[in-house]
Amino acid sequence: MARMKWLRIGATTGVASVLLFLGIYAIAAAQSGIYLARSPAPPASISRGMTETFTWTVTTGGNTPDRVEFRVFDPDGIVVDSSIYPGSSGLSLTRVYTVPQAPPEGRYIGQVQYYSIESGWEASASATFYVAERGHLDVFKFDDFNGNGIQDGGDLPVAGVLIQLRTPFGDVVGKLTGADGRALWQNIAIGSYTVTETVPAGREPTLPLTATVQVDIDATTFVTFANRIPPSAVAGRVWHDANANGVFDAGESGLPDITVFLWADPNGDGVHQPAEPEAAQIVSGAGGVYTFTLVHAGDYVVGPDPTDPDLPIGMGIVGLAQRAVTGLLPGETRIANFGYDDTGVIGGRVWHDANGNGLVEPGEVALPDIGVCLYDDANGNGQVDVGELLIGCQDSGPGGSYSFTGLAAGSYVVEANRSDPDLPPGFVPTTVNPLGVTLAPAENLTANFGFRAPPTPTPTSTSTPTATPTSTATPTPTSTLTPTPGLSCIIGQKVDDLHVGLPGWTIHARPRSAATPVYTTVSDGTGNFHFAGLEAGWWTVWEEMQPGWAAVTSDVFDVQLLPGAACVEVRFKNRQACSQDNYEPDNSPVAARTILPDGIFQKHTLEPPADQDWAAFDAVGGWVYTLRTDNLLGNTDTELTLYAPDGVTPLDYSDDITPGADIRSRIIWRAPATGRYFARVQDYYQSSARGCLGYDLALTVQAFNYAPLIVRPPAATPTPTPTATATVTPTPTPTATRRPILGPFTIPGLSHPKGIGVHLATHRLYVASRNTDVVYEVDPLGPLVLRMIPVGRQPFGVAVNTTTNKIYVANFLSDDLSVIDGATGLVIKTISFAPYGEPTYVAINETTNRVYVPLHEGGRLAVINGATDALLTTLEVGAGAFGVAADPLLNRVYVSCRDSRLVRVVDAAANSVLWSQTAYPGGEPFALGINPGLGRLYVSFAPPGSAADGPTQVLAYHIPAGGPSLLTAVLVGRGGLDGGGGIAANPNTHHVFVTNSLDSNVSVFDGNTHMLLATVPVGTDPMAVTINPGLGYAFVGSRGSNTVVGLPDGY
Repeated sequence: MARMKWLRIGATTGVASVLLFLGIYAIAAAQSGIYLARSPAPPASISRGMTETFTWTVTTGGNTPDRVEFRVFDPDGIVVDSSIYPGSSGLSLTRVYTVPQAPPEGRYIGQVQYYSIESGWEASASATFYVAERGHLDVFKFDDFNGNGIQDGGDLPVAGVLIQLRTPFGDVVGKLTGADGRALWQNIAIGSYTVTETVPAGREPTLPLTATVQVDIDATTFVTFANRIPPSAVAGRVWHDANANGVFDAGESGLPDITVFLWADPNGDGVHQPAEPEAAQIVSGAGGVYTFTLVHAGDYVVGPDPTDPDLPIGMGIVGLAQRAVTGLLPGETRIANFGYDDTGVIGGRVWHDANGNGLVEPGEVALPDIGVCLYDDANGNGQVDVGELLIGCQDSGPGGSYSFTGLAAGSYVVEANRSDPDLPPGFVPTTVNPLGVTLAPAENLTANFGFRAPPTPTPTSTSTPTATPTSTATPTPTSTLTPTPGLSCIIGQKVDDLHVGLPGWTIHARPRSAATPVYTTVSDGTGNFHFAGLEAGWWTVWEEMQPGWAAVTSDVFDVQLLPGAACVEVRFKNRQACSQDNYEPDNSPVAARTILPDGIFQKHTLEPPADQDWAAFDAVGGWVYTLRTDNLLGNTDTELTLYAPDGVTPLDYSDDITPGADIRSRIIWRAPATGRYFARVQDYYQSSARGCLGYDLALTVQAFNYAPLIVRPPAATPTPTPTATATVTPTPTPTATRRPILGPFTIPGLSHPKGIGVHLATHRLYVASRNTDVVYEVDPLGPLVLRMIPVGRQPFGVAVNTTTNKIYVANFLSDDLSVIDGATGLVIKTISFAPYGEPTYVAINETTNRVYVPLHEGGRLAVINGATDALLTTLEVGAGAFGVAADPLLNRVYVSCRDSRLVRVVDAAANSVLWSQTAYPGGEPFALGINPGLGRLYVSFAPPGSAADGPTQVLAYHIPAGGPSLLTAVLVGRGGLDGGGGIAANPNTHHVFVTNSLDSNVSVFDGNTHMLLATVPVGTDPMAVTINPGLGYAFVGSRGSNTVVGLPDGY
């Protein structure tokens, strides 16, 4: 690449203005200026014998013109053409530069400078142009609804899309696609271009957003981009609902080979009409699951074929035979399940029958919360007689509906409560009520109940004023007022700081003027409590505080009860209180606790919420330090301030890393001098109504010297915490510094290293040896093999919970997970995944102490409680579940599904799949890497047609709470047919390491800019890669050479 030199331009006294756009530079004194244009402009290029035309106009600003100078500089900064125009002869000119027969190729600069007699130099303007051989670039953009990356029939060009080029000389230019979907650049400089599209709002890419291409002499290079409005899906299950509860329970089986129809619903009424067209049909697969993919957004109705011959004889549908899929949004997956049972259903609707004709008609509204009861009509007379069994009662739902399921054939009576308090006053039945019915086997019988508005207006209620409670400090009597005769009451609610009712709290009340009597009650399931039959007068009401809670309101109130008035209302509000962390007291610079630049988190709480935590560290002048908060607890919103050695002068401040999106705090700071500096952390709001507040604090350093290689020393080794509690590990005693070796080191007996986990406190590696069914515990600073730990068959993924000191190993062939105690090196539990199998990777959320394992055979994600090591559930995610990554900030889990070519998003708090957030990369996704602090998910990706090359790209996704959005594709090496297994991100440097199995090397790219930094040779057939951010190293396991190598992250 041609070298570029900066031009030194002098300036006179006075204010100068600077303009910079599209390679045109102008510097001028306040009253003078130059307008300079050139043609052709980059990326267009000129070659031998061709000309570049410059046109300029000088504004003199009132001084007397002395001269105008024109120069052309080649890529090495050498003047290759120049002219001087005396007086005013050069104030407005067109000047042509002709390229000689053997020019140096590259980026040229044309410069115009203006001088006046009074001031000398006054203004300067520069413009770039290219001299190089020429070619052409043709970019095409089309709509790709089916996401196959190929323009099929009906895939139309897309106009108005911004396409940008980064030229071989570093400039960025762009243009919009035309009506034909094309953006064409002709006669541009040959070389390497980075071509990027800007995806229109509401669309998703189906081909990578960025392409790096070569433009050759007199040739046209073609680039294609494709995206689509995200297709929707309608999915669900057809199954034998044995207990007719509408839920697919354990032990219930799916009904395969059942035809399911999807009909368009043009009028959006949620009911299929005979004239409405069929959109698609599909047959339920194994487990009764069906999925309509590539569905356009809109209104639909879905339902099984009631005449399907594969439906078991005697079974009837539970609930509605057809389900409305109304308002299906782009990218949304709507679930509609259909259960069948050999028992019957009696259900219907309670509604306001405005015209009293007994028919549910348009415009008539539902009556919710009305009690409906079902009785066994033993004598079949259609009446409820003495001794006949009450089967059950329920309230009508928001749509007025009710449903009694799992009923045997026979006679019943259904009755809607005509005196229900939720029935509008005066409403009377318009249908038979109670209603006798006869239910056939597997019949779905409808019984609707209408009520009509009364002929006279409903009386208007008058509100009764209530007394305002007055807070007081203690329940000690403070008055001797004589109670007023008459009775009154106290009602109230016990809530947390989010106004959620708290059941089971003890509340007391007594007359303020006497110690007795004391009345006691307990808040109910919604936090409500009630004292009735109290004499009028002053009363003291107080709560019994429970451990782990702190008061937000006063915990005792004095209230005045008036005779015959409405109840006085009292509300107690509490918040969950934190225990103080092990670093307290640290509330001032004098009490500041030392934090080491080793990347190991200190766990802190802010108790009370107005608490301040101070930390101190020793810094070396010129070195760059990163201080950050992470793993914010509950509603914590940290703010971080850096102070000078005097502990008073602020040097830097951080509230949110990304305002409105990432409320953690981070300061990246170069120490101006060697010394001891201070940092203060506090909550932004410091409110007592925000629950338990806490955070983790870490410090890292980037040292600077002139050695060819920087190896970070290891952090001190703390004692691992045996359980996942919120306690803080005390500052460890430093140990002697040892350095990891750089070249490959051999572990005796290691055969086919499949996965590597790292303990961030002890720095130990746990390496899975697939062919020998063991895990090696290795000290990489030796290197030294500490233990060989037998596990299950063909161990695959390995992950370490540093907080609990447990190691989790997924055993691919034995379909289970080994749990290893890091202290003893013993397997303390084996968790079976039967009937599902082939567990691959392991991801851990240390904040929630949950472990996640994809099950390749079965297409599910296993969820494990790390405290008990019990399997909580398995979630259906998609065929070929493979890679997994956990985001502790959003409490989300991401799973790549190779066979179904998608990436699922799981809400880990609810253990539910967020179907609408599914990402469809357009090819086959493999391993996943994540950088939660940067908000990035990295997907090892094999694009369509990659064949034996396997994964050759990494897709970078932005992962906000609303779901993944594709940012770009990074070209890496070839993974091969058994590749795509290793990708890891360094949270400190944001560098991403990718193993290229077929090429036997590792690609390293910047997770911020997505630019490739290095390609590093390693052992044969690398797969596993893990990061130790404290050491600043990546460790790579190579299956072919049976070695592990440590790569310093100094790129």
